[in-house]
Amino acid sequence: MRGSGYGGFIGYNSQWREAIFGIELNYSRLGLRASSLSTSYISTSASTGIPGSFSRLDYTADMTLTDLVTGRLRAGCAWNWFMPYGFIGAAVGRADLVRSATVSYSAPLPCVPPSPCTLPYTDTQTRNGAIMAGYTAGFGVDIGLMANVFLRAEYEFVQLSKVEGVEAQVNSVRAAAAVKF
Repeated sequence: MRGSGYGGFIGYNSQWREAIFGIELNYSRLGLRASSLSTSYISTSASTGIPGSFSRLDYTADMTLTDLVTGRLRAGCAWNWFMPYGFIGAAVGRADLVRSATVSYSAPLPCVPPSPCTLPYTDTQTRNGAIMAGYTAGFGVDIGLMANVFLRAEYEFVQLSKVEGVEAQVNSVRAAAAVKF
């Protein structure tokens, strides 16, 4: 999936010579949507006694990741107005999930009703606001423009836990402008 979002961050850094250590809290409002579809065929000849009969299972899952919060531990090295850094931390995401499965039974022709020629059955499950926990890791660079204004470019990987059998991984590339106090 691809998409865009917006958000903000707040944090605290401590400096020892060129080494920078910090803690940071990030929030992203997203609209990332992903879908998955799979189809399986199962022979039902043995269970029905009808040669050539089978069942078809169509499964779909749609997930929309709406919110992502990460708490990070950062470490970097300051060289004048340039600071590359790396981070690790915890992540919490909120997503909406819709899953559905359709089962169809088919028998070879001739098929005369009321025998089960094709009997589709669909079941749908919806879960809004599902909470998933996970971890984050990444790297980036802060570039100072003035004494208290900087630009940031970073890459972040987030792995979230499964919800209803569906998991999410997020790879983000982001740019930011920030003010420090």
